[in-house]
Amino acid sequence: MRRLYRVIALSLLLVLALPAALAETGGPPAFTLTRVLSAEYVPADGWVAITYTARNNSEYPITSLTISDGLIGDIAQIDRLEPGESQAVVGRARIKRDCQSLPSARFALGGRMRTVSIAAADIRVEKIDLAATLTFESREESVLCLTVANDGNAPVYDVKAFDDALGDMGEAVERLAPGESVVFQRPAQGGRHRAHVTAVSAGGQAIAVESDEITGEHGEKPASDRPASLAVDSGAEGIFISLFNPGPDTWENVTLRELTTGAEQTFRFVEAGEAVEGASLRALWTPPANASAPFAFEATLPDGTVLAASLDAAPIPTAAPAPEGEKGVPALGGRSFRMDENPQTYRQMLYVTAVLMGLFLIVWWIIYHRRRRLARKKRIKQRQENRRKQQNRKSGEKAS
Repeated sequence: MRRLYRVIALSLLLVLALPAALAETGGPPAFTLTRVLSAEYVPADGWVAITYTARNNSEYPITSLTISDGLIGDIAQIDRLEPGESQAVVGRARIKRDCQSLPSARFALGGRMRTVSIAAADIRVEKIDLAATLTFESREESVLCLTVANDGNAPVYDVKAFDDALGDMGEAVERLAPGESVVFQRPAQGGRHRAHVTAVSAGGQAIAVESDEITGEHGEKPASDRPASLAVDSGAEGIFISLFNPGPDTWENVTLRELTTGAEQTFRFVEAGEAVEGASLRALWTPPANASAPFAFEATLPDGTVLAASLDAAPIPTAAPAPEGEKGVPALGGRSFRMDENPQTYRQMLYVTAVLMGLFLIVWWIIYHRRRRLARKKRIKQRQENRRKQQNRKSGEKAS
């Protein structure tokens, strides 16, 4: 009888251990856990989304599944995962410093509790450091070279460069890895030059930097009095953008765009000018209430050619309102518009004012002439009444 009990006990142990043994022998692992990061580089105090996918590759159900990550904690609990079934869960973490994502899963399979972990993944706080250096290639100053270096810890994308005097410096660079640099070249004949560089960070932030100004001794006379093509300064009412066309051609359908919020304004013409005597277009832009600095601007043509770009503008100061009669900085040699208003707004306002003044004059003229007619009728009636009284008096005298 004892032998029978032993055989039954061993059979039960084999039945309980068989699923786990089969799950561990050969083929793919019984359970897999994968992770996908929404971004490897995140701005300071930004958020990252992490997608975890659990899959049961065995022939037996998995129960009491708990997915956790050292960066977040427990993320999800799944009661049962059938053979061949997979399930994805998403966790979000706020990143304040460089850290790692180290997921793990604990579950029951074949009567045993198991733990599976996957390799750690680095998540870094994005540090943006883009430098632009402008030089001449030779003493003859026949070639202008712009070196753009990424000294940050994250790649940057869509790197574009242009010079105030020469315009576009070449084709955009799709990706510039940390520690890498790229050189843009354009034929030149001396003169004064300042280059501007725009890019997009790995976290989607607009980047704008400019090089130091250099002046060559050869070629045409340097435009020392020529202002920057696109200058930005902040005031109590908003951010002022001064766009200058050094010529020789007139710019048509120029779009002035703020890269962070996407606000834009199109100007039909920007006339060509020379030095400070040329046409200067000055616009006042009021950012949205929820927007925050830095703000970067660029001016483009309809075909996408970048004419000019600005450095980051300072935040709008919280100063007291301007005194009465001072509504902002007036236009310097050109027109003045608000970027968040239609260019026809002021023309429409003048038109409405003229119409209202015309209506006022018409009403005044009608009232004035009506009063004159009434006064004249009153005078005529008074004269007739006086004559009638005089005639009655004379008739009474004759009768007496």
